[in-house]
Amino acid sequence: MNSQNPYQCVRALQTERSGTHKLQLVGYCTVVLTVVVLLSAPLAEYLSGPQNLQRLEQILFRVAALLVALTTLQTYGDVVRHPERTIFGIHPVRSTLFMQYVGRMRLEHSALWLMMSLGIWKDVSVEWWPWIAFYLVSSWIGGIGAGYGIHLGSVWAARSPSLAGILDSIRGQNPREQAAFIYAPGMVLGLVGLALIVGAGATKLAIDGQTQWGWWLIAPASLGLMGWVAAMRLAPSQLVRGSMLLTDIDAHWGMVDGEENPREVYLEWTSSEDPNRLRLLRQAWRMHRWVIIALWCMGGVLLLALWVQEDWSLRVALGLTSTLGLGIPVLLQRHEPQWLQRALDIEDKVQIKALTEVAILLMMGVWIPVSVGLVLFSDTEILIAVGIRIIAGMGMMYWMSTQVVQKSWRSTLVVILSLILWGTVLI
Repeated sequence: MNSQNPYQCVRALQTERSGTHKLQLVGYCTVVLTVVVLLSAPLAEYLSGPQNLQRLEQILFRVAALLVALTTLQTYGDVVRHPERTIFGIHPVRSTLFMQYVGRMRLEHSALWLMMSLGIWKDVSVEWWPWIAFYLVSSWIGGIGAGYGIHLGSVWAARSPSLAGILDSIRGQNPREQAAFIYAPGMVLGLVGLALIVGAGATKLAIDGQTQWGWWLIAPASLGLMGWVAAMRLAPSQLVRGSMLLTDIDAHWGMVDGEENPREVYLEWTSSEDPNRLRLLRQAWRMHRWVIIALWCMGGVLLLALWVQEDWSLRVALGLTSTLGLGIPVLLQRHEPQWLQRALDIEDKVQIKALTEVAILLMMGVWIPVSVGLVLFSDTEILIAVGIRIIAGMGMMYWMSTQVVQKSWRSTLVVILSLILWGTVLI
């Protein structure tokens, strides 16, 4: 045990005891398969027309940028908002081993998104595919490595005397520490974006026969490796310091917004009479706020799609979002302490009811804007069709909550087919 990484050992025990990791993996794989099935054929058709290489470069860059953005946001949670930060102040931190642990975890968790970004190109020319795969793998490595370097570098920048004057001049009403987290990543991500542009252009030239440009495909990965090396050097001095910076930022805004009640949570007014639902809403607001924000942003995008009469795009995006939404009960239950449920003598049916209700409430961030857009901009046929599918989605939420609480997913095939059906039925 002493020769192993203690953080990795704890993670293995948590995974073993949670009982939901298999269902999570099935859900993620289902999302990947659904996206690949929906997008691969239209993408290949789009690239079969004139100016296909120019179109390839543009789409490839956007896919890589999305992959980098996703991994970079996740690395922020790993080193700045990680749940184990709450015990950093009272337990010794082995920063190198911790960084190795979160780095390995991020590689494993984001590998499915890499598979998704590769899978959507399955119908393009066989001669194109190796160059596309090389570029996307390079971008994936670049996003993870640069992400860790960016966020620990922001902690260093917040306390660096040499940067104090610059941060003070651009921070506006933000505290200096928050300005470091806002502007320092922007500079580094600008370099990563430049590397993605160069790599996408090199991919187009290599496919066109100018293979001497193929070396430029490693530009994003090179920045990622440099970012990882920088993160490992900064971790011993900056990893724990990040907790203090977050406390200073929260204290600053606590003084500015002193009248706000910090105990209020999203949709609390819907659960004043139901402590189980209220407990899950508090967890969603305090631990998974990004999910709520992302769902409302997606709802706004779908409303825009309705406004411009993109009905097919609406159906595909709503299907994918609803498929992802089926992971909400899994996410909430994973962070629900089992000992607390036993101590409070919470029955399974009560927990299933609460999980279903909270998942549906969170999905309203998508369903409400879509419903409003359907009433304002679409005909009755589409309104009825999508309305029926939203109601079906609520039923799927109940089914998923039952699987999570009772751990009764004996037939993996049924789970996969159900999720694929829900993800593709809106086409």
